[in-house]
Amino acid sequence: MAKTPAANKPLIVVEKNLNQHFAQTAKLFQKVLEKGSELSLDETWSQETVTAGLAGPGCERIARNRGGSDNITELLKITPELYAWLGYNESWAFSGMVGGARSYSFRQISFTVYLGWKGDAVKPQMFRAEWAGYAEWSKGSYGFQANNAGHPHWQFDALESVLTKTEADDAELFLELLREETEEPSPVEFAPQISNDLIFDVVRAQNMSRMHFASAAAWWLPEAERKHAHNPTGVQQLRDWSSNTLDYILQELVRLTSN
Repeated sequence: MAKTPAANKPLIVVEKNLNQHFAQTAKLFQKVLEKGSELSLDETWSQETVTAGLAGPGCERIARNRGGSDNITELLKITPELYAWLGYNESWAFSGMVGGARSYSFRQISFTVYLGWKGDAVKPQMFRAEWAGYAEWSKGSYGFQANNAGHPHWQFDALESVLTKTEADDAELFLELLREETEEPSPVEFAPQISNDLIFDVVRAQNMSRMHFASAAAWWLPEAERKHAHNPTGVQQLRDWSSNTLDYILQELVRLTSN
């Protein structure tokens, strides 16, 4: 008889243990990415949140697709000039005092992969591996991010990353024409005005990056064990997930080098 999964609850750690977690995470990255002491973590502590990202002399700053920026490090050489780059972000929220010590609730950890040349400000964002925990995402409301989405999961950004502003404007115009066509007869000259390549722009303009592709979903198991949203029960699980996710990303990126 299948066991009923235990109820989810936020992962909460005290400040001392969170500091130790970041120190061990930095060593993990140095080992897996073969960077040594040139790669470290940059932690930002405030009254309400704690965030961590990559730091070091080999890092470059890049703008993210949906705002903000990432410190990224060289991950793998794809061609003599093209490199895969890695960005990392981890965040925790202040949860209250525990035995006189500040405690923090896990929010999310993510790795983002970019492709681009060294020193170039343009490095298209390709995909992300993310794990958002069971947390208080709105006041008094606990749960997982994005209703019924998989956690951890993959998200894909390549389509919108390679869409220029002109192409996006053309795609929006085309979609508007299609909407009008459903409301009234289209003019005779409508078809010849449409570029044969416009369908590719319209497809790239779709918000595929909003979709969550579950990376830990055993859908073949009995219903009680079939869940695809998982919550970490300790910081060691976060580090294990990070290590194995990075190994897998590197394994798959190597396939590009054989082209």
